[in-house]
Amino acid sequence: MAAVAFILFLTWLALRVHLALAGFLNGDSTWMAVQNRAVVDLLQYADTGEETDLARFNSQYSTLATFRSVRDQLLSRRPDMARAISILSNIHATEVPLEDAVFVFAYFSGAPHIRQAIAQWKAADPLVDELETIAETLRQSNAYGAPLRAELQFQRARIRTISSALVDRSLVFSSDIAQGAVLADIALFFGVLGTTALAIGLWLLAARRILSRLRSSEKRYRLLFDSAPDAIVIADQATGAVLDANRTALEWRRKGAQRPEGMTYTQWFNDCALHEVAPGDDGLQSGEDGQRVVETQTSVLAWGLRTAHQSVVRDISERVRDERDRHIAAAALANTAEGILIVNARGRVVSPNRAATEITGYTKADLLEMCLEDTRCMADGSAMQISVRDMANAVGRWSGEVQSRRKDGSTYPESLTVSAIRENDQIAVYYVAVFSDISDIREARRHLERLALHDSLTGLVNRAELQRRCDAAIGMAAQVGKMVAVLFIDLDGFKAVNDRYGHAAGDELLQLVSERIYHQQRAVDTVGRIGGDEFVVLLTELERREDAASAAERILAALSRPFKLDSCEAAVGASIGIACTPQDGDRSQTLIANADAAMYAAKSCRPNTWRFHQYCEARAQE
Repeated sequence: MAAVAFILFLTWLALRVHLALAGFLNGDSTWMAVQNRAVVDLLQYADTGEETDLARFNSQYSTLATFRSVRDQLLSRRPDMARAISILSNIHATEVPLEDAVFVFAYFSGAPHIRQAIAQWKAADPLVDELETIAETLRQSNAYGAPLRAELQFQRARIRTISSALVDRSLVFSSDIAQGAVLADIALFFGVLGTTALAIGLWLLAARRILSRLRSSEKRYRLLFDSAPDAIVIADQATGAVLDANRTALEWRRKGAQRPEGMTYTQWFNDCALHEVAPGDDGLQSGEDGQRVVETQTSVLAWGLRTAHQSVVRDISERVRDERDRHIAAAALANTAEGILIVNARGRVVSPNRAATEITGYTKADLLEMCLEDTRCMADGSAMQISVRDMANAVGRWSGEVQSRRKDGSTYPESLTVSAIRENDQIAVYYVAVFSDISDIREARRHLERLALHDSLTGLVNRAELQRRCDAAIGMAAQVGKMVAVLFIDLDGFKAVNDRYGHAAGDELLQLVSERIYHQQRAVDTVGRIGGDEFVVLLTELERREDAASAAERILAALSRPFKLDSCEAAVGASIGIACTPQDGDRSQTLIANADAAMYAAKSCRPNTWRFHQYCEARAQE
């Protein structure tokens, strides 16, 4: 059909071009006729000087100018054929159909010979303009009186010369148009001829292919029949005898079984050890070991002169196994101890398990109306943004701790893992949120952290935590221009109480001592026990070291009062060593060691006193 359409198009094109070019060759074209009339009218005006002759010349010149404008517009990059036809129809410009003339100049201006003909036409433009100049000169001469005879002869000679040149260019124009018409006819003729030959060849090739397809249709049918993944068995409807079976049906037979020809369909079915399930049955309880679970579709067809039924038997054993696996997975999901929420891409819960309702207190209906973020916030209390699902979508899984709210309004810490379920490994269509209440775990963690950082007897910070806080305080004091002081406290008389009243009384005494020391300090200060009856006080944000001395005096005064124990009343004293930054060191270990040295200096001097480390160094140098 495409070849026929192309042949018709070439034939139509040939006729249209031929008619247009033939019109240009029918004697002088309208353009050349107007030029000739313009020359005649101008010569007449030169002889008579009559205004009517000048008016006729101006009319012919205006027509030539219109031709020129239409020609230039059609030769432009965007020719407006409708406008050109409208202009030419108003002046009755050509003897051929306007559409054909415009079509040729719009689309064949670059063709051989047509291009030369148009060049001849353009070359006539200056000559026509010169005729207009002569007319204007004659008009001015007549306006001032009768022109001189010599001038009239000169202008007539110019007009005849221009007329001769225009005739020459018109003849060349006609010759180029004629040659272009011949060339176009030849090209279009051979185009039609070649296309016709091509169409005939294509028709012959198509007919050959159709015949080849008809001859191989039975072979292709057999190939499709044997390559089908389902077993296909054709049996006589009246007797049930198997008429044909594909390769899959033969492969399903038990080893050593006879060929299906001569068997009935029922015999073939039993021979293949098949177990059929009804349409819609999930088959979870179907089939014994070694049996194929199948479903059958049967249709009636004509087999020669007999009526047969074609049975398509599909092995659904794998589908049944998948259904069984999904059933087991669903049961495990429903009975797991962790809460599980299936969430769609918009964050709305579409399926909760039983543990989710038990942990949160919400019913299944309540959860189905919620979004994952409705009852949860981040561990620091900030809103749980959609970025959690974004991160799960980006990396496949997000895990973290969040704060969750139960239906009764109580909150609990929750361990939450969000995993993305992707479609074609690209777009996340669902999210699986697995969560559990970690209140007991967090409490145990806090207890372990406290044991790691605090003294188990007194609850004060231990040596490691004290050193960490001391280093942080030293760094902060250096930035704000203040001091840090360490008070090293050793009890006087503690060993006697411990030996006399026992370790239980000693432990009770240490607890009471730690409480008195703690209550003498500011909120920014730290009290720690670093071993036995030794305590350390970290004083921060001091303006001068005398503030540390005042703190030591308060501690000594507090410890000077007797302690009432469960079994007795005890009295102890204390020796305190003081080390300050920056003169006594700029590291925690150095400050504690220097404060310890100052404490021994105080203890050697007299009981219940304190000493600065810098004072001890001065006495040692003396």
